[in-house]
Amino acid sequence: MALRDEWSVEGASERMMPLRWLAALAACAAAAWCVSTVDPVLAPVDFGQSTWLVFLPIAIPALITALAPVLLPRILRAATCPLSRWTAWLLARRSAQHALTQSLSIETSLVVAMGVVAGFYSMMSLMERYATAYDLPIGSGFGLDPRLACVMFAGPVILAAVGSCANVVLALRVRERDASLLEVLGATPRQVCVVSVLEAFMHVVAAGSAALLAVVLSNMIAAHALGLGAGSAMLSVRFAPAVLIAVAGFVVLVVAGLMPVLRMIRSAPVRFLNE
Repeated sequence: MALRDEWSVEGASERMMPLRWLAALAACAAAAWCVSTVDPVLAPVDFGQSTWLVFLPIAIPALITALAPVLLPRILRAATCPLSRWTAWLLARRSAQHALTQSLSIETSLVVAMGVVAGFYSMMSLMERYATAYDLPIGSGFGLDPRLACVMFAGPVILAAVGSCANVVLALRVRERDASLLEVLGATPRQVCVVSVLEAFMHVVAAGSAALLAVVLSNMIAAHALGLGAGSAMLSVRFAPAVLIAVAGFVVLVVAGLMPVLRMIRSAPVRFLNE
C-alpha cells in the first residue's frame, strides 16, 4: 500500500500525543522566556542583554523535535521531490515516508544533534555581528576552544549515535521483510541495495532540513530581540559544524539498511516473508 499510494501513509504519520504537545509548549515557553530577558532599550548599549539568548539553539530544536510527527513527513516530502523516471528513487521515497509512520527515532536524534551544534555556532556568529553593529565590547571574543566544544557537544552527538544504533537493532527484521518483498515484486538485488542507500540519504536530508529550520528560526528570533535585521540572522547561520554529524549518521543508516539486504540476498526472500 505504501508503494502504491503516497498519501496512504500520511494520516498515520501525524500522530501528536499529549506529551508531545506538552513538550512543544514547554519549548515555546523556554524560547519566550529567553526573549523576554532582552530589554529593547538597553540592547544597543548593554551586551549582557544577549546572555540568555544562547539557550535558543536548545529550545528551538526541542520544539521541532516535539512537533516531528507533523513536520517531518512534510519536510521529507518537500526535500525529496518525486522523480518519476527513476524507479529506485520512487521506491526509496515511499519507503522513507512509510518508515516515518513506524518510528521517528532516526530523524529526531539527528535533528537534536545537528540543530544544537549548528545552532550554537550560528548564535555565536550572530552575537559577533550584534557586538559589531552597536560597537559593543566583546571581551575575549567568540572563539570556541576545541576541548570545550567536545564537552559541550558530546551529549547531542552521543544521542544521535545511540538513536541510530538503536534503530539498526530494532529494525533489522522489518528491513529484511521489506527488502524481501521488493525482490519478490520484481526488484533486482542491485536495485534493492540502491533503494536502501537512497532511503538513508533521504532520512539524513530530512533531518538536516529540519535542523537547518531550527537554526534559522533561533537566529531570526534572537536577531529580532536584539534589533537586528533578518539579513544578519541569515548571514550568521553556520551549518558546516553539523555536516560531520550528518555524514556519520548517513554511514550508520547505510550500514543499517544494507546489512539486512545482503543477508536477504544470500537466502531465499520467501524465507523472511514467512517468518
